[in-house]
Amino acid sequence: CTDRCNRRSVEFTLDVNYEEEMEAAGVTQGDGEDAGGLADRTLPLTVTSQKLISNHEHVSPAHFMSVEENDVSHDEGVSIVKIGPGQALRLHAIARIGISKEHAKWCPVAV
Repeated sequence: CTDRCNRRSVEFTLDVNYEEEMEAAGVTQGDGEDAGGLADRTLPLTVTSQKLISNHEHVSPAHFMSVEENDVSHDEGVSIVKIGPGQALRLHAIARIGISKEHAKWCPVAV
C-alpha cells in the first residue's frame, strides 16, 4: 500500500466563508444578539472540527472524548481558527495512519 492509499489515509476538506456562515445563521449587519445567541457580523466566527468533511463515510473528526461529553458541552467541536468579516478558509488535509517504527511522531509519549 502506498502512502496515500484508501486503506491508510483519509482526506478532509473545509470551505468556510464568514459572510455565508453568518447569512446561513440568520445574522445581519448590526443585529446585535439574535435568538440563537450569535452576535452581529462584526464579531469573529470560530471554525470548528464539525465543519471538516471526510471523503470516507466511516471516518469523521474526533470532536469529543465521549457521547456524554458531547451532550453536556456547549462547544461545537475542536476550534481550528477564528475568521472575521471578509475572510474565508479553504483547507485540504490528509490524515494518514502510521506506526512508530516508521517515524517517532507516531510513538506514544507515555507508555
